[in-house]
This record gives sequence, structure tokens and C-alpha cells, in this order.
Amino acid sequence: MKIFHTSDWHLGRLTYGVSRRPDHEAVLDEICAQAADFRPHLILHSGDLFETPRPGVEDMQLAQDTLRRLAELA
Repeated sequence: MKIFHTSDWHLGRLTYGVSRRPDHEAVLDEICAQAADFRPHLILHSGDLFETPRPGVEDMQLAQDTLRRLAELA
């Protein structure tokens, strides 16, 4: 069985007041590409999807879209 693990996305993070959204979008695309190449049986996300306990709608949508993309691969 092949397992693909990912965690600690921290969507919604600001660094010195600057949104990390472009970085998150790029790395999540990369994660999906790596998972597609690996062709796992199971994809595990072990936590820290969001930076804050009350993420913004855009961050929740990005997480949901990416998790859906990953679910289609396993």
C-alpha cells in the first residue's frame, strides 16, 4: 500500500502583513502533481490546514478544492 502524507498548510498565513496566498496556491498545485505522479492508495492530511481557528472563506474554498483534487487521486 502506498501512502501520501501532507500536513501543515497553514492557509491564511500572513508574513509581515503580506498574504502567502500565491505561495499556498503554487505549493498546493505542486502537492497535487506529486500525488498524481506517486499514485497512492491513501492520502493522509494530518492537520494544520489553516493558520487561524476562523479561516476566511477564500482559504476554506482553497482547502476544499485541493482536498477534493487529492481525493480524486487515491
